[in-house]
Amino acid sequence: MIMSTQRLQISHLVEADLNDAVTLYTNHKVRRYLGGVITQEKAFVRLRESMQSADEYIFVVRLRVTDELLGLVYVHPYHEEGEYEVSWMFLPQHWSNGYARESVTALLGYCKEKLKLRCVVSETQVANEPSRRLIEGLGYRVLRKCERFGAAQVVYVIDLI
Repeated sequence: MIMSTQRLQISHLVEADLNDAVTLYTNHKVRRYLGGVITQEKAFVRLRESMQSADEYIFVVRLRVTDELLGLVYVHPYHEEGEYEVSWMFLPQHWSNGYARESVTALLGYCKEKLKLRCVVSETQVANEPSRRLIEGLGYRVLRKCERFGAAQVVYVIDLI
């Protein structure tokens, strides 16, 4: 386990997690603002590539009490050179329980303490109000707005130092 909170255990994604993690990529609700669902095969490939990347960190978020997969949190290179992005996906049955906020808060601490990042960005569609509320509630500020993937996006930044 890399990080933990009172309710969550957060660990590096490993091969044994893949079957559970793929369900995030094939769920229409999860992928609504993330470009849509992808096939299981593509999801396996994407996850394995993330696991093997030297500059991408992908973590599984599980409920401590039951070990049930709740979602994934990531730190990965952003579209802009030199920036890192924090992002996440959680299964719909676990939305609105504060799990995303709890795990992203832990991940921001990891970015500061272990990765020594000075700041990170998070991007979401303007239409994704729940993610925008989460991001803003964590203290991010709007960096810019843009059009990407055929939708209006908001790019947020948070200073970690």
